[in-house]
Amino acid sequence: MRLVVVVWTDACLRSDWSIGAEFSCAVMTTVGWLVAEDDDTIAVAAEKDTKNPTDFRGVTSIPKVNVLSIDDQKGGD
Repeated sequence: MRLVVVVWTDACLRSDWSIGAEFSCAVMTTVGWLVAEDDDTIAVAAEKDTKNPTDFRGVTSIPKVNVLSIDDQKGGD
């Protein structure tokens, strides 16, 4: 299992809009275990159960089109 750092752009949520308004999305960093991946999405978990190594919590699903980089870290198993 890969322990990764994922840098990605988050969706922009606005309740109002004005012509000429600044348009920018947050750039996020997510650190955790890469628990799932398909053609469109990756899932990164922040917590891994030590007694049940196939159980994870704090899972973030990220569209692959939003991913700027994925870097492997030491400590994966």
